[in-house]
Amino acid sequence: NEYKSYLRDLLMLRWLVLGLVFFQCKPSNGVQKVCSKNVLFTHDTVRLFEKDSKTNLDRYRKETSIHFNIGLKETVCFKVTDENGVEKIYYLGFEEAQSIFTYKNSYDFAVASPNVTCVCDCPGLEDHCSPNRDSCKEDDREEDKTCYNFYKDNEDSEGCGLFSPMGNAEICCSVAFNAFNNQKFTAFEISTPITRGSFDLTVERVSSATGPVTKHFSADLDKGGKIFIQDTTVSFETPGKIIPVPDGWYYGRKESTEVLTNVKINGLNEWNINKLGWLKYDNKGELQYIPTEVKPVFTAEAINCKENRVNVKFSSDYSHREVEEAKPLQEYYASTVHTVKREDRKRDMFVTFRQFDRMKVMLTFPGENDVVQHYSQPDFEDFEGKALLDKHSNRVLNITIYKGKGTVYGTMKVGGKPVETFDFTIDTENAIPRDYNNYIQITQWCGNSGKTELCFHNGNNQHEICKQIFCESEENSKFEVPPSAIDYKPGRKESLSEGWVWKKYTNPVEWFNGITGLQEAVCMATVIGIVIMIILFIALIYKYTRCKKFCAKQCLLYPCWSKRMRDKMEDMITETNTSSYPDDSSYRSQTSTFDSTKLSLFQKMKYKFRKKESKEARYSSHGSAYSLSNEYNAVRKMSESDLSDYSDYYDSGYDNQH
Repeated sequence: NEYKSYLRDLLMLRWLVLGLVFFQCKPSNGVQKVCSKNVLFTHDTVRLFEKDSKTNLDRYRKETSIHFNIGLKETVCFKVTDENGVEKIYYLGFEEAQSIFTYKNSYDFAVASPNVTCVCDCPGLEDHCSPNRDSCKEDDREEDKTCYNFYKDNEDSEGCGLFSPMGNAEICCSVAFNAFNNQKFTAFEISTPITRGSFDLTVERVSSATGPVTKHFSADLDKGGKIFIQDTTVSFETPGKIIPVPDGWYYGRKESTEVLTNVKINGLNEWNINKLGWLKYDNKGELQYIPTEVKPVFTAEAINCKENRVNVKFSSDYSHREVEEAKPLQEYYASTVHTVKREDRKRDMFVTFRQFDRMKVMLTFPGENDVVQHYSQPDFEDFEGKALLDKHSNRVLNITIYKGKGTVYGTMKVGGKPVETFDFTIDTENAIPRDYNNYIQITQWCGNSGKTELCFHNGNNQHEICKQIFCESEENSKFEVPPSAIDYKPGRKESLSEGWVWKKYTNPVEWFNGITGLQEAVCMATVIGIVIMIILFIALIYKYTRCKKFCAKQCLLYPCWSKRMRDKMEDMITETNTSSYPDDSSYRSQTSTFDSTKLSLFQKMKYKFRKKESKEARYSSHGSAYSLSNEYNAVRKMSESDLSDYSDYYDSGYDNQH
């Protein structure tokens, strides 16, 4: 029983599936389209005379012309009955208007992401930084063509400790520019476009077993013209050149179809660092830029030089970050542009219109025909809308129609008075109502007083809905202070402010180049002082080695000590008036009261006098030959302490004579 029940369910499921397949595959009778009502629809029949090219005889023929206007996404429908009673229904739909822009110029570029390594050099220490330092080479970036050398002096020496008062610090940086997130972009310049329209002409024979025949064709919407489809001629009279977006430079990610705008972009031979595209790729795929453009916008400031903490500022508008200001082109021109795509291989950009002015169209058929216009009653259930005024002063209505089909007509009222009228067509598939969103460009704006209303109807004012809408506005763009690009942490691990700068400032050649700072002056004074101390030390050592019989104290202090004794002797000798030369007997008689020290000194005096009798006096203020008696009288008046000092002094001079 369970097995039979299972088979019965399986058979029922089989027939259900077959029924669904048959329903889906059943051919449709008739064309399901929403036909727009056209108030300018007219037709007439004319007689034409022409000469037959073969027989050269005149003949005449009749043609029927239908005149109407058509808007974007609209379908104009009419039934034509010829002289034989054959009925045909024509459906002419304006499906799409598209502008094709070609690239005048293009190039690839990157958004710059600076990779910075800096050295902060404290004053008075090892010279890590100088104007001639090749930071790119020192930081192993020689092969990086985008590397830029930066030098700055007169920097705050915060954190340099005892060396801070010695002068200002210096900063050297190497800056390499890489592609942000390894992304590549394409910038391109567009010129005046060619605008073409896409149309569908469907012909359905009434009471015929054959199905409808549809022909797709395009027409030049800039100039108009004629299209021949079998025995039907379609003539277009366009409103003139319509350009959806202005000429200029746009960009997008490489190998994508997007188009971005609302930013400043450099031209092909332009290198402004405050625009996108200053970091360009050359034909070899290498990044190129102009270093002189970087100098005004890159700077570095020391936070703590000893710790090599440096704050780096790169004040370029579009660098090291996503370009937040960029907008897709279809959003920037939302009221006129529906979709945008580009094809770099073809060097084309395609822009489809959201709105397009109505065109005058004429269809011509052979023979005399009866023409009747067909149209579907447009309808919608509800709508929502609001008015927008963006920062570029673009005024648009953002409208959403719910369950709509056909052409709907709208009116904007301010304070109860109509200020804008418009209409648009909701393109549907198989005439099935759907929700539809659209942007309508307007010239008026909401009033300061009174409410703003939006009303929609289906063309005969039988079904009109009015609602109060909100008006949203953005402020105009304000100026921006360029951002600090990087709060940089140093990439070097070793200490950058160690050791003295003797390598530079001990070179005397540097002294004649001028003193560049306090640290150089201190180093020069220190070096000179050390040299003088070394010379004095050598002189004292030399003097010490010449002193053979005296203590180190007397020898080291000899220069000052001898001068003091000479001054004392000159004063004593000046007081003595005796100038005679005493003999040995007088010496002995007068020295009987002297102790052995004085006697020994007198003997030395006598010997010295005899050896240098003709020499000019050293201690006498008279300038004549000094006499022994003068010294004798001076010695006789000495105290015990003075006598001892003088004896030592005299012995020094006595020994030097030998």
